[in-house]
Amino acid sequence: MGAETMKNFTKLERSVMAWMAENLDIPNLKDNIMAAVVTDRKNTGIGVITSLSVPSDLSHINCSSPIIGPIIEADGIENGGTTKLLLDDSGHIVELEMLACGESFAESITSFKLSGWD
Repeated sequence: MGAETMKNFTKLERSVMAWMAENLDIPNLKDNIMAAVVTDRKNTGIGVITSLSVPSDLSHINCSSPIIGPIIEADGIENGGTTKLLLDDSGHIVELEMLACGESFAESITSFKLSGWD
């Protein structure tokens, strides 16, 4: 993904979204991810919730919500983290959630490993 396309994403968010676009075989998911822009971000202490917007005329994603993404391994994320994309009623992505499996998710994560579920 080009830096200009996802410039308002953090390194971790950008990597999670790219992993999902490349590893999940879901029609129209990649197009939605490529068109997404960040509209809000909340650091909760145990995770990050990133609100997203895509153009309303974009092809919808025809699958159930949420879409489960990769596992995150990183210092600063207690017991690793989970990721998921949520869809609105029209089938467009509206939120990326990254949550620690433990009790803390550092505000700045720059070094991490993403992997699929076994």
